[in-house]
Amino acid sequence: MSRIAIKERNSNIDLVKFICAFGVICIHTNSSTANAALIVEFFLPLCVPFFLLSALVFFIVGLKKPDLYSLANKISTRIIIPYFFWTAIYFLLIVMKHLAKNESYSNDWWKILFFGESAVQLYYIPKMLIMEGIALSVVLLLNQNNKRRYTGAILFLFSSAWLLLGIKNKCFSFSEADFAMTALYLVLAFAISKIYEHNEHKNIFIILGFLLLLSLFLFKYLHFDNNNGLLFNTNGLMSIIGGLSLTLLAFTLPSLNFPKRIEIIFGFSYGIYLSHILFLEAFEFILNHFRINLFYDFWTKLIFSICVLVSSILFVFLVKKVSILKRVLLGE
Repeated sequence: MSRIAIKERNSNIDLVKFICAFGVICIHTNSSTANAALIVEFFLPLCVPFFLLSALVFFIVGLKKPDLYSLANKISTRIIIPYFFWTAIYFLLIVMKHLAKNESYSNDWWKILFFGESAVQLYYIPKMLIMEGIALSVVLLLNQNNKRRYTGAILFLFSSAWLLLGIKNKCFSFSEADFAMTALYLVLAFAISKIYEHNEHKNIFIILGFLLLLSLFLFKYLHFDNNNGLLFNTNGLMSIIGGLSLTLLAFTLPSLNFPKRIEIIFGFSYGIYLSHILFLEAFEFILNHFRINLFYDFWTKLIFSICVLVSSILFVFLVKKVSILKRVLLGE
């Protein structure tokens, strides 16, 4: 979800990000029935894959003549500072929950710091940073300047070691499939960045995007069983198809026009993604406090998810009013 402004803002991309942010909320909300679980099945192969791929595309397009100092500053401001602040917030929330229940709590601090294990959604940021690190290293290795090549080689080794550490220690959402998945994401992101830059043959890519989306739902309808293969794990394959289809459609469909206030709300997706677990936990705490056992059928899950979305939107709106909070929680 990180982005570098290189063109006039495409409202389609912000719209899809906003829908995917809502989808992530639905994924993390409980399901008590098979119909409620269908919402999860619908969004699971689409949301985070789209966030990863679209962020990579913007990142790669911004690497035409990379100013490493400026790039490091943008990544620190936009991604790393908010990541560590949200990590601290969610870690404190976990500790408080355990203290309230008089339960002991043990953790691997390095997994919390470097692999986002303080909250279920934060793994996205280490994964994105690893992929962006490898993407930048590839660009630097292809540079004619030897100093930049050395920098690229070091960055490639560091990013690869970070990925390997997560896989070997079975960190949340890291698996052996990530070797192949990372390579696929990078190849696709470099290809889509060319499509986005040259702005040619849009109709072909729009059709391809719709066909991929259709094939994704056929996969779901036919109930392909998951397997433990490295590359052809069907969950991984579906996430690649889902992310690619949405990215192609968001980047190539004619940009829609929305009222300015609506476009501003669509731009809240990053903050919604980072903060929504706070409200999920808060609502569940309130329900438990009043001994309300909510049954999450299809409509209850949907309404509950919308309540979390609205709360997250209001939170982001208020945070944006306070400059220091906007900087440390949203990276703006």
